[in-house]
Amino acid sequence: MPGLSKLARVRGAHAARNAERVAHRGATRVGSDLVNREHSLQTHINGKRDAQVSLLGGKHTEEQAVALEKELGSCSRNIEN
Repeated sequence: MPGLSKLARVRGAHAARNAERVAHRGATRVGSDLVNREHSLQTHINGKRDAQVSLLGGKHTEEQAVALEKELGSCSRNIEN
């Protein structure tokens, strides 16, 4: 399936971002409000990622895949800031 290679790239990028966050969190003390905000954003990202897996696992247009990828990128940038 052509969507599976995209799925593998998405999962790999997600794992790399998680590793960076864990390393950063270990080196920096953050307030509980920031931790709660990050958790909320991560939950939102996970929902979008689940939607992406479903989309890429079935029939979809390139426009749908690109739109969802942009949404995930936006969510990821929010969590990094």
